[in-house]
Amino acid sequence: MNVYSGGFSAMKRSLENSFHTQPLFYTAIFFIVGIVLSFYFPVEKDWPVLAVLAVLLLLVVIIKNMTAVTVILLLLLIALGYERGMISLYRQEAGQPSAAQVLNSAALSGTVTERTERKNGRVQVLFETDSILTGGSWKQARVKIRITDKSARLKHIGQHVRIFKPPSPFPMAANPGMFNARYYYDMHEIPFRLTLNSRDSLCVPPGDTLPRRSLIRQARMAVSRMLDRYLHPQASAFMQALLLGRKQNIDREIINNFQQTGIIHVLAISGLHVGFIVLFLYTLLSLLQIPETFRLIITVVALALFAAMVEFKAPVMRASLMIVLYMLAKKIHRPVKPLQLLGLAALILVIYNPRELFLPGFQFSFAAVWGLLYGTKRVEPLIPRINGKSPLIHFLNNYVRQPFVASLCAVLATTPLTWYYYGVIQVGAIFFNIAVIPLVGLIVLLGIFLLIAASLPFMPAVGIATILNLLISGFNTLVTHAAHWPVFQIHAGRASWTMMVLLMIFITSAFHAAKRRWRYLALAALGLLIFPYGLLNLSPPPLRVTFLDVGQGDACLIEFPNGKKMLLDAGDAGFGFSAGSWYIEPFLKYRGIRHLDYALISHPHADHMGGFDYLFDKIRVDTLILNELVVGSALYKNLLQKARRYNIILKHWQRGLRRRMGGTALYVLHPRDADEHVKEPHGREINDSSIVFKLQYGQTAFLFTGDAELPAEKAMLGFG
Repeated sequence: MNVYSGGFSAMKRSLENSFHTQPLFYTAIFFIVGIVLSFYFPVEKDWPVLAVLAVLLLLVVIIKNMTAVTVILLLLLIALGYERGMISLYRQEAGQPSAAQVLNSAALSGTVTERTERKNGRVQVLFETDSILTGGSWKQARVKIRITDKSARLKHIGQHVRIFKPPSPFPMAANPGMFNARYYYDMHEIPFRLTLNSRDSLCVPPGDTLPRRSLIRQARMAVSRMLDRYLHPQASAFMQALLLGRKQNIDREIINNFQQTGIIHVLAISGLHVGFIVLFLYTLLSLLQIPETFRLIITVVALALFAAMVEFKAPVMRASLMIVLYMLAKKIHRPVKPLQLLGLAALILVIYNPRELFLPGFQFSFAAVWGLLYGTKRVEPLIPRINGKSPLIHFLNNYVRQPFVASLCAVLATTPLTWYYYGVIQVGAIFFNIAVIPLVGLIVLLGIFLLIAASLPFMPAVGIATILNLLISGFNTLVTHAAHWPVFQIHAGRASWTMMVLLMIFITSAFHAAKRRWRYLALAALGLLIFPYGLLNLSPPPLRVTFLDVGQGDACLIEFPNGKKMLLDAGDAGFGFSAGSWYIEPFLKYRGIRHLDYALISHPHADHMGGFDYLFDKIRVDTLILNELVVGSALYKNLLQKARRYNIILKHWQRGLRRRMGGTALYVLHPRDADEHVKEPHGREINDSSIVFKLQYGQTAFLFTGDAELPAEKAMLGFG
């Protein structure tokens, strides 16, 4: 009894001390818990939440016991967060039309509020309506719509138009692991999309021809033009990502390489970039001997302008708020507690816009900073310093050891997110960040110098641009090579909630590893992560067959009980699109699959084999299975060339072949011998050459038919 009593007393003291020493941090935590609960467990009416709030407020007034009051206050914060989440996520503004009315509207009237023209010529527009035509009359409606303007008729921001075409909802993720456009845009309060073609009817009211641009947008465009003028296209795109938060013109391959090496955060405008800018500004103001008060004012104004330039992205707002609050606390001689600042910044952002909480940018930003603030001071004593007084040892202790600890803590804190969103666990990023972050800082500072030099006729802008071009090119080359090193990522597939909880227990325990009981807890959690309960089941895994949505064409992943994996067809490719990239690779990453034992092309039509052209470059494939029909298409020839280049074994299947694969039986029913095929096959003949096979697993059977048509069906009837 005394053990339980002592444990309860210790827990009570810990709760009270935590809340009283870091009230803002824990206020933010419990308020956020309420918002999360509102997302997963919404209620239709307001009155239950309001009743709970009223009861909790009454209890705070009546109850005198401090522990009980603390618990009630925490519950009150959860209830307040829940109500704020409900208002933001689910409550519809009075007088606004329903989603069905917007989707069935005959016309939209509104204004262009954002316009982006990409390097590939595509124009993306954010359109905000003021009214919609529904039921034969115009009704007031404030709705945001993302428009892809293929007609190039939406010329400028501020343009008021009427579009006689209804919008449509964003698509859901077609397969697990794919980008969920509907969720992403809904969290940005943009529920609809529209593609505007030249044949669609559009009306521009007379007299509305002059563009209306804000000073901030003009400044953003001026920066973009300067970078385009002085830098190579890829270097300009890279700098615009660092300074303006615009990643859309960076090659997809480069973005994949940065993600592969665990440094994608440097391309997402974040607190790292804010820190570099503040460092530059504060150093400059100090050299100019500007008084501290004016330095504070200038820094606050500069941060506000920078936040506006990058469209108030959550990581920038978090960093800016923390820096301003820190400087204000120092100015008024108040003690600074970094976790308090982090909590206050989070609280301000989620009160203003709870939807930010559900976006990766917000989550990664706050998780990384929490790791730095909470973990560094606990982990650093565990990493021994090198004894000695030589310059090399001093350098290693201060410029390698300390950055290593900071990188370790930040990577550990964001590991649950990288596992959840990308299906990977970053390893190499812990070391790579040590070299990358100083280099990125140098590039950012040189970029600022370039903008200053480009604005002044007597400054050497061309020389700075030359250095930047070389640095960025070398940086991209380094990242490209590092992306192919196998040590950087562990492809673990999408984590279950059980594994996520175990991982968070391990990370929290690792931050307290100086204490023995925390070390034991960390080891226990790590053991369960490495040897999860699923591996303890000695029975073989069942057959798993997954039919993938790849748009036009087919694709199916077969995972045999013995662990072998076969991808049957891979969808279409062409005109800058590949089903392998868009549909299949995200699913394979979701499942943690980086190796295929078999790739089977049922027949050589582009909508069945096109995706393999991309996948062969990204995923190790052991065997390519084909029928014996030879076609002359460039895609088919290219696949055979890649198979030879990557040492992929070629096999041909035909009727009569039988295989046993880990508890399954496979019977090939078609096609017959290759000499029965026509010499110059076309559509129907190619379809009728499809590999058709039956897969038997216990009492369950699958028949995979490709695009076999009636002649092929007749040929198989006698085969049983």
